[in-house]
Amino acid sequence: MRQSILETAPAGLIPAAWIVAILAEFGYFSIRTLLIAHIIMCIFLSIFAITGWSQMDYGVLRIWRVVIAVGFVVTLISTLGLLWDEHAGMLAAGLYGWMLLPGVALIYTGVEIDSRQELYLAGGLLSFLGAIVAGAVPSVAGIPPLVFGAILAGIGQTVAIADAATR
Repeated sequence: MRQSILETAPAGLIPAAWIVAILAEFGYFSIRTLLIAHIIMCIFLSIFAITGWSQMDYGVLRIWRVVIAVGFVVTLISTLGLLWDEHAGMLAAGLYGWMLLPGVALIYTGVEIDSRQELYLAGGLLSFLGAIVAGAVPSVAGIPPLVFGAILAGIGQTVAIADAATR
């Protein structure tokens, strides 16, 4: 059962995290709620790293192990940013970190695997595009660029992880 959770949980957690990020941008969550969510994410990432580390020691799983480890640090920085007067730079580290880290890993995965390469390459490109849009595009119809960027990154990452979880 533990193995099943390790393999399938990210398929639900990744879209949930992006949905929370989008809703937070519209003010649906308090800082306290976001802080709790970040602490929970740190705990989940720790559990994934500890319980799955040795199982991720081959092929493309190695890069995903790095994503989990560095992602823990990025999430911890964001958590501290929430504690420290909503420090914009620390919060941006989390946002852009979670767009770019999986983007790199998805591109690498797409290059290294034999099947469904285009799905992973597209997911990686959408993650990178999400980071660019979030930081460089002006608001459209009152919708913050972060929302558009999070939607792009969220879609790219969710489609790829859903495919990986079903295999």
